This record gives sequence, structure tokens and C-alpha cells, in this order.
Amino acid sequence: MYSSPDYYKDPRNIGRWAEKKFKDMGMEMPDEIQQKIQAAREGELPEPLKDLQSAAPDASYH
Repeated sequence: MYSSPDYYKDPRNIGRWAEKKFKDMGMEMPDEIQQKIQAAREGELPEPLKDLQSAAPDASYH
């Protein structure tokens, strides 16, 4: 599932690993993390990732 190089090009997959790990450990994901994951899925990247995206001219979020 996570092995395809194109897996994370689909914004719906952002945060799935983290969601799975929280679930596997029987823990509820904090609301703040859930909100950040949802925002990233909608195209709003956290500031550090925006910096990385602009640094790599061939990187594509879409």
C-alpha cells in the first residue's frame, strides 16, 4: 500500500500512516493532528513543508 512512489501524490493519502499507527496502538489521534492532516488533504501544507516544496522545482504536490 505505501510502497508505490506515487502513493503520497494523492492528497487523500496524507496522514494515513499516522492514522493507522494511532489506531494500531489503540490511541485516539489528537484533534490538532487530525486538523493538520485534513488541511493538508485540502491543499494547505504546514509551513515547513511549504518551504520544502518551493525548494524543489520538480516537486509536485498535486
